Amino acid sequence: ETNQTVKLETKQLVNLETNQTVKLETNQLVNLETNQLVNLETNKLPQELIYLLEQNEIKIQRKFYEILNRPKSDTDGPGFIYGFTKSDKTSSWIKIGRTIQPNPNKRVDQWKGDIIFCQKTLYNKKIETLIHLIFKNRNIHQININTGSKEIEWFYFDTYVNVPKILAILIEYVELHHQLHHHNTIT
Repeated sequence: ETNQTVKLETKQLVNLETNQTVKLETNQLVNLETNQLVNLETNKLPQELIYLLEQNEIKIQRKFYEILNRPKSDTDGPGFIYGFTKSDKTSSWIKIGRTIQPNPNKRVDQWKGDIIFCQKTLYNKKIETLIHLIFKNRNIHQININTGSKEIEWFYFDTYVNVPKILAILIEYVELHHQLHHHNTIT
């Protein structure tokens, strides 16, 4: 609540109007940006992500959790995750990429694609890696006939998946996960 704050020295939640304090349990943290109490036991990966992740091999699932739990790298930062199709492909083929450019449409224009979603994140490298792992079982590698280069960020969806919604859930979870586990936390 907005009338509460956290007293770091004593690990207490303080009501600013009544000055009453509540001792935090060992399995609780406070998100200092939102002042929300978070129970670590219930702060699990959202079901939508688990469902898709479990469609992959165990080694991919392990790699996902390993990367999820890493602290932010020095080279990661704000950017955009985008998805687009090309006019010569069906809408079932989506390229999922990232950019730090202020206008993601310019990046998609370089590919001569039609953007279908674009979302901002604080951790563009980590989010791109994690979304690629979630959809690893749908990953298609192809060779660009014009350049001969291998294109590895294409995904084929033979059944409907709301990719923008999955990406939004992932971004929200990862950003909260970083706040809770990698800085500004009480344990």
